[in-house]
Amino acid sequence: NLEDREQRTQTLCLLVLSTIAVAAALFWLRPVLIPFVLSIFFSLGLAPLVEAQTRWMRIPRGLAVLSTLVLMSVALFLISGLISSSVRDLSANSAAYQEQISTMIERGREALTVPLDLLGVEQTDMQFDTASVIPADSIGRILARTTQALVDLFSQGFIVLIFTFFLLAGGSSAVRDQKGVRSQIESRVKGYIVNQTLMSAATGVLVWLILAALGVDLALVFGLFTFLLNF
Repeated sequence: NLEDREQRTQTLCLLVLSTIAVAAALFWLRPVLIPFVLSIFFSLGLAPLVEAQTRWMRIPRGLAVLSTLVLMSVALFLISGLISSSVRDLSANSAAYQEQISTMIERGREALTVPLDLLGVEQTDMQFDTASVIPADSIGRILARTTQALVDLFSQGFIVLIFTFFLLAGGSSAVRDQKGVRSQIESRVKGYIVNQTLMSAATGVLVWLILAALGVDLALVFGLFTFLLNF
């Protein structure tokens, strides 16, 4: 009837308004929510390391959390330094890479000449300027876009460390010993993160070794990017 339709319409309008309000709140609070979500990810990934120190090395939990965060900070610092130096090297050699890409495109065009002649396609149809296909500054833009997300993540490292510290320190033994749904979810998420980390690390190492064997410049950097971007 009319009353039911009005009630459904009101419910739908409230749902739309609530969705808009939540989206606006998430957009406005993104400077805090993004580091918080990252800290949850890191805390779940680092929790097995903290538990291993407290269980096998008999280290107090506070000291184990502190040592884990120190290791995390050192790793983030080293990765940030490696990325920064690699970006500078790639930007400095962008002209050489641009020339190599243009040479590869030209060789590919020449390799297609014979098959195209057999098909009756005139070579003038395939003539083009590689500089117009790949602008001179394209490599620099690609590098900037590829590394900008990583740089943004590492620039928020201090806030992430603070959130991670409180999340790790707040995981008391009483909560960890529970066998409820929350404990099962946390255990499965930890296992998933550990598996993804191992798979990403193995992929990055393989990429690094293969590129190093082929003599590619900055093979270690591409292996690191493979590890990070695999997530």
